[in-house]
Amino acid sequence: MTSLIQELGVKPFINLLGPVTRYGGMPMREEVIEVMREAATLSLDYYELQRLCGQRIAERTGNEACGFSCGAASGVQLLIGACRLGGNPDLADRLPCGSDLKTEVWMRFEDRGTEADCAVRNAGAVIRHFQEGELEEVLTPDAAAVLLLAQDVEKNPLMRKLIRTARDRGVPVIVDAACWIPPLKNFSAYTVEMGADALTVSGGKYLCGPQSSGLILGKKVLVELAQSLACPNDGLGRGMKVGKEEMLGLTRAVGLLLDQGDEAYEAGISDRLARLQQELQDLPLLTLSKIEGGVLWLEFDWGSLGFDGVQLGRHLMEGDPAVKVRDFPHTIGLDGRMLKESHLEPVIRALRETFPDGSN
Repeated sequence: MTSLIQELGVKPFINLLGPVTRYGGMPMREEVIEVMREAATLSLDYYELQRLCGQRIAERTGNEACGFSCGAASGVQLLIGACRLGGNPDLADRLPCGSDLKTEVWMRFEDRGTEADCAVRNAGAVIRHFQEGELEEVLTPDAAAVLLLAQDVEKNPLMRKLIRTARDRGVPVIVDAACWIPPLKNFSAYTVEMGADALTVSGGKYLCGPQSSGLILGKKVLVELAQSLACPNDGLGRGMKVGKEEMLGLTRAVGLLLDQGDEAYEAGISDRLARLQQELQDLPLLTLSKIEGGVLWLEFDWGSLGFDGVQLGRHLMEGDPAVKVRDFPHTIGLDGRMLKESHLEPVIRALRETFPDGSN
């Protein structure tokens, strides 16, 4: 039987670039698909389901509360809207245009240029930026929130200082951690350990949940206020519907990840990448093969090959099966977190067939 995807002529591919929205995020586990399939056949009370799923995730991640959004960006938008209310839910119907609401959202200059910018603007706020060491001086009474993009806190202790500075001034802090979990410690590192008021996470990236889902984690008062602005309530996020299938699917995905643990998760990635690296050692004119940050990076004598990494990436997408990699002029990268056991053989074959006959 011909599937609808085949009928439409949409070409699937093995995605080793990463779980970006443009390419559909991270493939879901069978257990997640199964619980979503079950939910699709049932009628459930939305508020009860939202409450119980949120409670389970909050308890398992060590947060005060958990809400749902249709992605990390929508989570940022709901949280900024909540921060603009200054804790007063009676003002919700003035969003996003209420001129009497706080409007300034402060971001590091280097954090600008992501989907978070759009989320802030859609909440009716204005982005202000600051440089290192300026935050305490620039915050004004009109500051609704400080929005930080997640970083490796062990390598950049400045983030902890920024959160403390904002909180000391009474300004709530939101951390956009769209693709920063795993490691599992990040479920609570920013909110519980460092004191940020809320954290947003994409459900469809490394959590392996539904693409149109996300988590809002953190302080109970702010999370619940943000959730009150979302569908099915008539608020700022009325159009940001998270269906029963997505809520249950994401709850199952988070549970599976927590049950697996960081060690087993990372071991699986390392094992698959090591085997892939070994199988590709004899590719012609290979000058560098290294595994770094969960990615296998390959470099070649591009001049002798007659093409560069971008052209190689384009050629791989034209093959059967098509393979999407991180392609740059001087290197290509294969994301081990996207690499499944079933991908190994076709990816090896695709790379070998890209090179001259002598590589086989």
